[in-house]
Amino acid sequence: MILYVMIRIVLYLFITVLFSWTHNRTGGSILAVAIFHSSMNAMNPLMGVIPITPASNILLIGFALAVMVMDRMWRRLPREHPAVHQIG
Repeated sequence: MILYVMIRIVLYLFITVLFSWTHNRTGGSILAVAIFHSSMNAMNPLMGVIPITPASNILLIGFALAVMVMDRMWRRLPREHPAVHQIG
């Protein structure tokens, strides 16, 4: 049980990266992130048919890492980017 919880916590970190990437790539659209989130929740009933496997976890982590490297997510977005909150 503890191992399952630890695996889920690690996976949530990578899922959060994908949510952030979606937000940044759509110019700050919360709607796109909400649709992405709800589509992931809609997959839950299918988990009995298509179970979560170590291969699917590795695929999710690989996709999140590829997104981080290709978009250079460690760098700040420029001030003029639509996803950056403008005060004033």
